[in-house]
Amino acid sequence: MLPAESPEDYFGFVSWFDQYRLDREFDEALLYLAGAPFEWLRFQGELRPIDLPEGEVLEYLGRNELAWAAYDAARVSIEKELEEHVGDFRLHGALGLAYAGLGRKSEAVIEGKRALELMPVSKDAYIGPQLHEDLSRIHSSLGELDDAVAELEYLLSIPSRVSVPLLRLDPRWDPLRDHPRFQALLEKYGQEG
Repeated sequence: MLPAESPEDYFGFVSWFDQYRLDREFDEALLYLAGAPFEWLRFQGELRPIDLPEGEVLEYLGRNELAWAAYDAARVSIEKELEEHVGDFRLHGALGLAYAGLGRKSEAVIEGKRALELMPVSKDAYIGPQLHEDLSRIHSSLGELDDAVAELEYLLSIPSRVSVPLLRLDPRWDPLRDHPRFQALLEKYGQEG
């Protein structure tokens, strides 16, 4: 059950945004982001300027110039934060996603992998998988579908927040929908349990 819809409640805000995104109510998601009383999404495993999910939603809507501008604004904010917090794995993961949104292929993958080097699954079994999920999203966004699926296969083989129902529902994985290895992965892990 979702908490009451309230931009002032941080976790409630994020829950409602995710719900709008998963329901593919992208215009509502944008309006909700516009009302955010904070500029950064801050979690134990994530640290992202609000521009980053905004770029993602604008991309879903096909508003590519606005998406690019949002990703670039996110890039600027993250790079500035990294000047002071160079070892923050959360910032490297976020920068990888921003670079991917901008089509900066090699830089995006380098940042995604850097985040994993700083916080591997062997160091933290909760946060490490989230960074593999980010790396999969980076690969997917860049059209590196085999690499994206390989990361998801790993995530489905260990405890993580990635699940077959979520993979089927989440628009973040739309670029993989027709990929045979992605379909096989859903079939394989969808029958377990």
